[in-house]
Amino acid sequence: MRSLRKVLTTLYSKSGPDSIAGGIAYSSQENNVASTQAVAFSLIGETIPATFYDSITDEMMRDGFMSRFCVIEYAGDRPDRNPTPIQRPPQALIDHMLLIVRHAGLAAATDTFQEVAFGSRAQGILDAFYAECHSAILAVPDDERQRAVWNRAHLNALRISALLAVGDQYLNPIVTEEQAAWAIRLVRRGIAAFLKRLNAGEVGEGTDGGREAKVIDLCRESLLLPADKLPDYLKHGKAMQDAGIVPRKYLQHRTQRQSAFARFKLGHTNALSMAIKTAITNGNLMEVKKEALVEQHAYFGQAYRVLSLT
Repeated sequence: MRSLRKVLTTLYSKSGPDSIAGGIAYSSQENNVASTQAVAFSLIGETIPATFYDSITDEMMRDGFMSRFCVIEYAGDRPDRNPTPIQRPPQALIDHMLLIVRHAGLAAATDTFQEVAFGSRAQGILDAFYAECHSAILAVPDDERQRAVWNRAHLNALRISALLAVGDQYLNPIVTEEQAAWAIRLVRRGIAAFLKRLNAGEVGEGTDGGREAKVIDLCRESLLLPADKLPDYLKHGKAMQDAGIVPRKYLQHRTQRQSAFARFKLGHTNALSMAIKTAITNGNLMEVKKEALVEQHAYFGQAYRVLSLT
């Protein structure tokens, strides 16, 4: 799998006219893949967010593998069933796609290439986005995972806008202002979703800061729970909420399936304890004395008063 990932990483930059993509050698020769020139390779996958983010490792972030992907995450509710789905694309779309495919096949057969041009307004927008990405990378010199998220964002925007131009006018593709802006919005949206997960410690093994941030988020969640959603083990849950107190049991339950905690090398419980300790040290939480919890709230477990949610 590591060899396959290395090849996929390399293929990202092998679509140029003079590029050669090296082959893959397997122990079984009939499975070998020969070298190929000018590979326009695309990889599309679909899964649920938890499975996707849990599978990412720090190594994938550091070696640039993940920065080559454009991540699209849907965070809305489940849509209603569509009783009248479209069974066939519009004929005009089919005819247009057929012309593009025929043109691409002819170009491949004659070994010819068509460069995509950029309109002046589109170029200006993309140049501004490059400066934005450059500044974002310089802003986090000690966090390679966040730097990796922005590293190829501009190049991804270039590629997406170029694809839009080809789709609209394949004979003479020129990126327009609207296409460039749409591509940048798509890339920005993916970065925002990825950074949100990264900062919350929900990507791969996570970080100390990410785990603390996740604990703070869960504290906010606990304090805002409606009365009918309060856990059964809290006899005076509303009073504890009003006092800004969060039980450890709630944090324990909500983090047990979080990869940043569950995959921690010292175990889930240690990961949570360290995150809580960091939050206490940073002045965000304070442990409530057991006597006060028992007397005022009839709660016999550990709990923490929230001092800051920032």
